[in-house]
Amino acid sequence: MGGRSIHVVLHDLVPIAEVTRDLFDFTPEFQAKQRWQRVSAVADGLNARFGRAVVNLGLWSEPPGGYAGAKIAFNRIPDEADF
Repeated sequence: MGGRSIHVVLHDLVPIAEVTRDLFDFTPEFQAKQRWQRVSAVADGLNARFGRAVVNLGLWSEPPGGYAGAKIAFNRIPDEADF
């Protein structure tokens, strides 16, 4: 099987110190987002120091039956997760 690749483009990135805090940053959703940002920063630091794939934030597993390609929805607008 041939290799797979993913391309990611990021725009308008700013240092975390320059990010304006949210007025409603006491919500559980916002606090969970902050925790994941810290986890991601630690994982990036470990990967930079010890190698590309020392830390993964989850295991990749083949879907049951393998990849079936994009699904076509005839009765609704597809969600991003459908692809």
